[in-house]
Amino acid sequence: MNVEKEGGPSPRSCHKAVLHSSAGHIYVLGRYIDPERRETTAVPCDFYRYSLEAGQWTRLSVDVRAEGGPGCIYDHQMIVDEKEECIWVFGGRLLCGTNE
Repeated sequence: MNVEKEGGPSPRSCHKAVLHSSAGHIYVLGRYIDPERRETTAVPCDFYRYSLEAGQWTRLSVDVRAEGGPGCIYDHQMIVDEKEECIWVFGGRLLCGTNE
């Protein structure tokens, strides 16, 4: 299965995935891009959700930073607070040029 063709995230590393067990969703945030492969402009940070029930990907955001979240982040941690219905993201590093 090609996840990207199915509407999911592109191949990546240093990202995080977290399970919201009561909703049956997996959330994916972040990625690392080698310095020689980065463009000179800021790299947007996309955000995805996978529905375990439907077997379907949804891109929740093309650019999380533009919506008040972090820039392109990697090596971070994530946790779901199912009671409050929120995801906490903490730690990590930002790719150069994404936190201007």
